[in-house]
Amino acid sequence: MRLRVTALIATGLVLAAGLSAKGTTVELVVSGGDLRAPIEITREVQFANPWGDAFVHSWIAIPEPPADRQRYAVDFYEELGNREVKRMYVVEYAPSPFGRGAIHLPGPGDAQYRLNISTIYRNGEDGRWFPASDDWERVVGSRVSGR
Repeated sequence: MRLRVTALIATGLVLAAGLSAKGTTVELVVSGGDLRAPIEITREVQFANPWGDAFVHSWIAIPEPPADRQRYAVDFYEELGNREVKRMYVVEYAPSPFGRGAIHLPGPGDAQYRLNISTIYRNGEDGRWFPASDDWERVVGSRVSGR
């Protein structure tokens, strides 16, 4: 019985350690495109957790946006369990003049791929474009389109 309790406690500690390795998004930094300087967003960013799916409208891939559309890099900064803030994930964002923009998850040939898969591996989704969520458009899209 004591061995069983010890095993359950050990399993709980391993699971807790794994969950604490996942952070809370505390900042998004938008750069590139036509920006003169990066935009740092620290309010209302918790929805943009790389381990969740709230930054993407649906996980149905869409065609790559036209090459003439502005594109921005968006870095996700996470506060980890030890209160360390670290860049954990990067996506490419292309706003649309017609509504919902598109988010690109870097794939094997992209510079940020290694960083992203060290945070979360999205089998079959890395390297593809997806529609941005309403929250993303409100928090990120409004800052690059409404300047």
